[in-house]
Amino acid sequence: MKNSLFLYYTFILILITSCNKTNEIIYADIKYQKEIDFGIINLKDTVTKSFKIKNISSIPLVIKNVKTSCGCTLVKLNDTVIGENESTNITAKYIPNHNDKGKISKSIVVQANTKTGFTVLYLKGIVK
Repeated sequence: MKNSLFLYYTFILILITSCNKTNEIIYADIKYQKEIDFGIINLKDTVTKSFKIKNISSIPLVIKNVKTSCGCTLVKLNDTVIGENESTNITAKYIPNHNDKGKISKSIVVQANTKTGFTVLYLKGIVK
């Protein structure tokens, strides 16, 4: 009987202490330039700009994916894992097509272990 009672109280104690643990997810925090305006270009020009992303958290920033809003914008990511206080660049190359006249805004979506899960960068300008 004493062994049963001991096991019962041990089980209750383990249950109570395990309930107090939280499975808190820690997210990386970043500093970045949200928008780059490349100015005015001609329809036959190509623009290449770099977005700098800095990890300002104490855990590694893990970039899982980078996508663009159209096929006219290509991206190159230098690093997928960025340590504390380190930076990386996402290079965006915009090649206008015949329909891209006037003001344009192209988006680049960066999926990472940040609180929102993704960050949107914008490449803007005017095509003549």
